[in-house]
Amino acid sequence: MVKGNLSLVFAELGLYRHACRIGEEVVVLCARMGARRHLALQLGGILTWKIALGELDSARARWPEYDALVTTLAEPQTQNLRVLLTSALALAVTVTSQIETK
Repeated sequence: MVKGNLSLVFAELGLYRHACRIGEEVVVLCARMGARRHLALQLGGILTWKIALGELDSARARWPEYDALVTTLAEPQTQNLRVLLTSALALAVTVTSQIETK
């Protein structure tokens, strides 16, 4: 819990790389404990921060794991977050491709 909160604090400060690094540690811990809801929430955070950093390939690579977990959980909070992240990722990809073509 402490590491998860620490990753959130780093993200609030705009230190997304630090948030991702600590978030990845939390993902490992959640997986070991079988804390699947927390795992989904932490993965959602990491995806959010990767999108903010413009690391879209990395976010897309993690997406199948996240999507499968959220589908398995069938829980409203994580499903709503997935909808937001789907939109954010699609928008970021669209904007990036438009910038690259100009």
